[in-house]
Amino acid sequence: MTNKDVPFSRPNWDQVPPYLKRRIVLGGMLSATLTHAAPTIVPLKLPPSRGLMGAPLDAIETGRLGGQLYDSGKLGRLGRYLDRRKVTLRVGDEFLPPDKGGGFWARPDGSAELLLRSNPTEYEVWHELGHYRQWQQIGPDKKLYLELPRWSRAKPIQDVPEQFVFDLLENSKERRWCRFTPEQQQHAIDYLLGVPERGILGKGGIR
Repeated sequence: MTNKDVPFSRPNWDQVPPYLKRRIVLGGMLSATLTHAAPTIVPLKLPPSRGLMGAPLDAIETGRLGGQLYDSGKLGRLGRYLDRRKVTLRVGDEFLPPDKGGGFWARPDGSAELLLRSNPTEYEVWHELGHYRQWQQIGPDKKLYLELPRWSRAKPIQDVPEQFVFDLLENSKERRWCRFTPEQQQHAIDYLLGVPERGILGKGGIR
């Protein structure tokens, strides 16, 4: 489906539930700039195989929080390392929705993609590598990773992948956690536990 094929006009856009108006998924992920009229649809450069019924995107929802940038010289080596393990590394803002700082997309065929913003920070890279590590540890049947319990507004249960990543980062205090800024550390905690008074919905995690 191309941009011109998106069947939105003002009448049917007004019927879209509010929770869907911030993120439209039609034959891929699209970013919507919202107005009182129909949205301006800006397609992101995501593979066309990602449809509405595709695999979940385990993503970190954050703006830039400062911190150390990941060594650009290591990104190439990381890409080759992941490629040998059926994981494609994609680096660039165009590969992620605006509210995502990174993502790990596991597919039913046993392959996966690790998505990073341009000039990613260590926090963003290590968070997504945490998802990769759990996916790798799950064993040869990668569909089991897709079946792990995940938090959603409709089903607010503990998000197992996000809990795994948090535990991995916090338990490596001397190697990784200590390298994060206070803002990044607090974001990791808030992302898991939530801050109701600030409207931040946690992932049902345990600290």
